[in-house]
Amino acid sequence: MAYIGQNLNICQKLDVHGIPMADSKAEKYLGDVISHDGKNDDNLKDRTNKAWGIVSQILAIIDEVPFGKHEIEAALIMRNSMFINGILTNIEVRYGLKKEYLESLEKIDEYLLRKIFKRQIY
Repeated sequence: MAYIGQNLNICQKLDVHGIPMADSKAEKYLGDVISHDGKNDDNLKDRTNKAWGIVSQILAIIDEVPFGKHEIEAALIMRNSMFINGILTNIEVRYGLKKEYLESLEKIDEYLLRKIFKRQIY
């Protein structure tokens, strides 16, 4: 456990099970990075890395599994279930989101869609 905040000197030192609580600039909690300054920059980096990982997984599945004429439909289902669900988790509680944050995730989604639709239809 750690205390996260800008002014660490105003709080008294706390013990957790006899161990002093550490000070921290950022911690990961329930999949989100909580930063001492309240910015979402660490979340953006984390979500961007996660997005690229999911894109790689989807494209690998499409390459390995013979879906035949249902390839695009299967890819779109994976996009909705894996990519959209994985990236937009807890997005409704993010405050102060910058346009660039959403645009960077949209670019990754656009890349995935281009890869899906450029595939040959059997």
